[in-house]
Amino acid sequence: MTEQDPPKRRYFRVPYPEKAQPPFHATSGQRYAVLDISEKGLKINAINDPALPVSARLSGIIELHGGKRISAEGVVLRQDPDGVAVALDNSLDVGQLFREQTYIRKHYPVFLLQKTSKTPQR
Repeated sequence: MTEQDPPKRRYFRVPYPEKAQPPFHATSGQRYAVLDISEKGLKINAINDPALPVSARLSGIIELHGGKRISAEGVVLRQDPDGVAVALDNSLDVGQLFREQTYIRKHYPVFLLQKTSKTPQR
């Protein structure tokens, strides 16, 4: 791998445009926007939330497009300027993730092209 190659991900990830970010309703009562989601993790918009330090447990419901509600529970891995990364205890349904990607491609066709064009060119 060269310096220009993007890092490899373990799981397929679905990024969301700002207007399509599904809500994550935490059992604590907080509501966060989901920035991206994968089979074993998600990133939420909760920058500098003192209730979510690294290693904190988080659980709740994600309201996906089409009305699908899924339970998610895991541990906070890190907080960075992009959001809070959460490693999930159980895998999410990959089929549902593909349906989310299809929704984004249909309603925001330029978004995924913009995300992939940000990778460095050789």
